[in-house]
Amino acid sequence: MDTVKEFLAREGFNHFSFVVVIGSVVFGINLLGVFADIEDKEQRYFSCKTKGQEDKDFLQRTCFADYQAKNTRGFPLYGFVLLNVLLVIMVCFFYYQSVRSKLEDLEREDPEMQTNQSTLLYRRYCIQLAVRLTLGMVFRILQWIVLYPLNFPSKYACELSSDREAKHTNITSSDAANVTRSWYHCINEQAEKKTNCTIAFFAVNVIFNVFILLELIYVIIKAKINVYFREDLEFFNTYLLNKPKVTKKYVAGMKEKIKNNTKFYEPLLPNIPGEDRKLLELDKIYTNLIIYPGRVKHEFKGKRHEIFEGYLRSQESHQSINKIENIFAPEPGNPRKRPLSIMIIGRPGVGKSLLCLRILRDWACGKTFNEEAGEGKCFEFVYLFKFRHFNSDEKINLQQLLKRGHFAGAVANEVYQRILSHPEKVLLIFDGLDEFGKKENIVKEEEFGNNLAETLPFSALYSKLTLGKLFKGATVVTTSRPTALSYVSFPNKTFDRTLEILGFNSEQIATYVERFCEDFRKQKIWNHIRSNANLLSLCYIPVNCHIVCFSLQERLKRDEDNDVDYLPTTLTEIYEDALVLIVCKHNPQYRRSPPEQEKLLSSRYFDPEVEKSLNSLGEIAYKGIKEDRLIFESSEVKKHEESGLLHRLPNQQVDVIRHKEQYCFLHLTIQELLAARYIIKGKSLKELKSWISKHLREGKWEVVMQFVAGLLHHEEYVNSIVGTFITSLPPQMSGEASWPHFSNKELVIRLFKCIFEISRNSKNQWKSLVAENLSGVVNLDLSLVSLTDGDMTAIAFVLQEIKSIVSVDVSRNHITSIGWQEMYKLRKMSGCKLTTLNISDNQIGVGGLKHLPVALATNECKLTTLNIRNNQIGVDGLKHLSDALATNECKLTTLDIRHNQIGVDGLKHLSDALATNECKLTTLDIRDSSIGDNGLKHLSVALATNECKLTTLDISGNQISVDGLKHLSEALATNKCKLTTLDISHNPIFDDEFKHLRHFFDAPATNNWKLKLLT
Repeated sequence: MDTVKEFLAREGFNHFSFVVVIGSVVFGINLLGVFADIEDKEQRYFSCKTKGQEDKDFLQRTCFADYQAKNTRGFPLYGFVLLNVLLVIMVCFFYYQSVRSKLEDLEREDPEMQTNQSTLLYRRYCIQLAVRLTLGMVFRILQWIVLYPLNFPSKYACELSSDREAKHTNITSSDAANVTRSWYHCINEQAEKKTNCTIAFFAVNVIFNVFILLELIYVIIKAKINVYFREDLEFFNTYLLNKPKVTKKYVAGMKEKIKNNTKFYEPLLPNIPGEDRKLLELDKIYTNLIIYPGRVKHEFKGKRHEIFEGYLRSQESHQSINKIENIFAPEPGNPRKRPLSIMIIGRPGVGKSLLCLRILRDWACGKTFNEEAGEGKCFEFVYLFKFRHFNSDEKINLQQLLKRGHFAGAVANEVYQRILSHPEKVLLIFDGLDEFGKKENIVKEEEFGNNLAETLPFSALYSKLTLGKLFKGATVVTTSRPTALSYVSFPNKTFDRTLEILGFNSEQIATYVERFCEDFRKQKIWNHIRSNANLLSLCYIPVNCHIVCFSLQERLKRDEDNDVDYLPTTLTEIYEDALVLIVCKHNPQYRRSPPEQEKLLSSRYFDPEVEKSLNSLGEIAYKGIKEDRLIFESSEVKKHEESGLLHRLPNQQVDVIRHKEQYCFLHLTIQELLAARYIIKGKSLKELKSWISKHLREGKWEVVMQFVAGLLHHEEYVNSIVGTFITSLPPQMSGEASWPHFSNKELVIRLFKCIFEISRNSKNQWKSLVAENLSGVVNLDLSLVSLTDGDMTAIAFVLQEIKSIVSVDVSRNHITSIGWQEMYKLRKMSGCKLTTLNISDNQIGVGGLKHLPVALATNECKLTTLNIRNNQIGVDGLKHLSDALATNECKLTTLDIRHNQIGVDGLKHLSDALATNECKLTTLDIRDSSIGDNGLKHLSVALATNECKLTTLDISGNQISVDGLKHLSEALATNKCKLTTLDISHNPIFDDEFKHLRHFFDAPATNNWKLKLLT
């Protein structure tokens, strides 16, 4: 038996198949012995009634020969069984020999030998099953139909002729003429046993054949369902060796750890034992982010901080990605081309890390990336790595890297082999490229080889995985701030897909507040946030939204009757609140003493010992920003580990044995606030002014600078620093039409925000300084600098004191309806001279124009020129604008609303306003607004009224045909129409069609027109 097993080689068969093979062989061999015994005894137990015949033995032998000839066709059963067994063995043997070298390759420890996609093993296995099945069917047919009877008779009538007897008894030829036939009754005592054994042989082999058929069907169906099942290593491990349990157990354990460790949203404050604080579940509080394919069309200036530049500018050619699965969707029009390297970009706090965690959790919970979930890409393994955990100089290989994935643990050889054989089933997520200390080494990967077993620096390993030089076929996702993108500019290679996270929009902020805040406070908090552009713009960034909600809720908890007007509005106020709350809840001196807590919350002043500790942390924070570091060793933060302001990171592995502790601040903005406190407390007035002047243009100090401005309280310091900020504003150069120069725009915005922060402590000192230093500014140009709603709060705040401004240009930025409302404040300015406002190419939308009638309908508002092109105002937005135009107080004479898709209905509202005596518009640009012939019909009615004052009209690119031109021509032919300049180019109107209408244009009232026609 052992010889047979060795001969058949277990490695080449599935456990079930091996049992079937061994069973059929063993059964055949055993039955062979039985049939041999029957054959040996059968003649002896075969007898005939000869009635005194002289040669009884001859007669019995002759009859037995006849019996055998009729029932075995001359082929003995033991030979049939032997042939059956030998053919089964030979088929299995030849199959094994044909795949032997492949099996040996697959059993090697070297993973490089297992990355091929060959299906040889599967094909040959199926062939041997098919051959065995075919042989089994042939043998069953031969046994049952051709060679052997259904039943071996125990009684046999033997017929012998006299000539056969004569040959044996030497009868003469003369006697042979009288040939007679004799019948003998014979009995075969072995017939019943022989029949039973034959039936057993047939039945058992039929069962074995059914098993073979079922296995063949199963293997084929399995391969149809899972195409990877055919590949050699997959087939070898999961079917022949039946090892998938190891992999399944590993994946199940990994998923369970992920589900347990990511169930709750990480609170801003760590929970204190005994404190009744509700933990928020990630699945309930998570709010979908706005993610755009490609890069949103704006410019990053290499700043380290874009924290408060919330923006939601939608692109006409882009669709927001609203499902995680769509991140990995194939290219449009090419369903087989899926992105393997994906870059996800986002500013600090926008939710990149939370998105990574959400991907990991959805996979673990079975919501995405599996066959049961249905659509999209399927991943069997998902790993998350944090760049900041790999800042050492150690060298690692892929298997060691996987072990250090979040919640992964050790990777067994069987699991690793499966991973290597199916890279297309593996998702590797690398989070936080900007936090990697060795970014400059990423593009130097050519110095190392492409061997998976080789250890190499993490930067090179990441690079090779992303480029597909190692572990080709795996999907690699990278997240980064925009400022770190230059470090992954690979020669001759770009990421297959680039996405950008924009954060929340207003609706999502409302949703987040709804989920985060307690029922009886959520409405109060949301009303406060949405009424303040600075706060609302902060909340576009999810981390800031979390801090704002937390701070406002904690304030309201202290006094349920707290008036919303006293809730914080500036950046400094918000984060000062957050700092106070963190210290109050976590510092031992406060958390154990409710009276001390109440004292701190009321006075906002820390105990001297706590202040000393915060100043020490501030020094660490300052040093970190100065050196571009976010991670600190335990020796640097000694005695501050329990401050509540630090986050303990996983230990960094120094070598095989040693590890070292690592820490970072709760969030970068907390680090910046502490750094600002350290700067103020550690420098004299002269030193502080020098520091500000030195670092004013450095992006990494931008938020620190705002905190410095907001934290100043001493009157002498405040007045002096206000002067430093304002005198740092660049002067208007002679000959320049507008201010500031393009190279100084970012500096001006930064200073405006600092002035806004410091103004709460500056009384009116800043106003006189602004008025004095900027009195000559007439045209303010802050276009194309990525302005956001939060910026607009500071800009509008400062502009109220610049009485000389006549024109403001904030076009081509990221301003929404909230920022636009901030500009309404300018209408209340005493002595305001603003007549021209350009806010084109933003996203003010319908909501931005909702309050426009009130803004324009004041005597203080002197606007005569308004450009709001390409702002998605739509029909409803134009209705609000039309209502404003129809008021007597509105002074607008020039209006540009092109590229707004106002359509026919929108133009009807505008036409109604133009036909009123109150409307003062003389110039109107509605290019590319989809008004069509019907829209032009409404406009023509207005032009033909005595009240309409339009002299210049641009309606080019509006799908106007000859039918629309007829309506216009009728209006032009009236004496009431005052148009002198008309642009109707880029419309489907041809020369021959225009000639039919020439007589309208030859009217005396129209001699001074300048017409542009598309021919």
